[in-house]
Amino acid sequence: MNAHAPLSRLIILRHGKAEKHSPSGTDVDRALRPRGVRQAQHIGQMLIERAPQWLPTLIVSSPLVRARQTAEALQAALGTPGSKRCVSIEIDDRLSTRCSEREHLQAASSRLAGGHATLVLVGHNPTLSSLVADLLVRDAKQPGELSTGQAAVLHWPARLDASRFSAIPPHSARLEALLRLEEPDDD
Repeated sequence: MNAHAPLSRLIILRHGKAEKHSPSGTDVDRALRPRGVRQAQHIGQMLIERAPQWLPTLIVSSPLVRARQTAEALQAALGTPGSKRCVSIEIDDRLSTRCSEREHLQAASSRLAGGHATLVLVGHNPTLSSLVADLLVRDAKQPGELSTGQAAVLHWPARLDASRFSAIPPHSARLEALLRLEEPDDD
């Protein structure tokens, strides 16, 4: 991580496919299904294959089990054995299902000074899809609602330097890609 590298890419990842119910009966404890793990691993492989500048150094996750497990599966895929990539995970309560889009944006903005050129937010709909829509430039084609395990890769050609921005400005990003594992939902 370079302490002076401004953020230029934000990957917004909706958690992978999760169980309908948890053993505890609470939504916060719903775990990933095997398909959800494969989705996160596939996103990691796609990031590795696309371009080195797409590789994050930080994954910021909701505290809910399904989001944390998505972040962990993505981290494992990005840090494959023998690689020198080091991807950290931070849990941020502002990415939970009960928080607003503004709080989600604060979770990302608070990392501007951290020297992460690319970072990943892992969370939940409908807030993540709204966040993508609000960050894209006004004339951009809107991707619609993110599916489970889908990632929107947002890019700022003029990097977001913490010395100039205390928050990520709305309508300032371009959509570089939508990434998702395409396979039948069989589990």
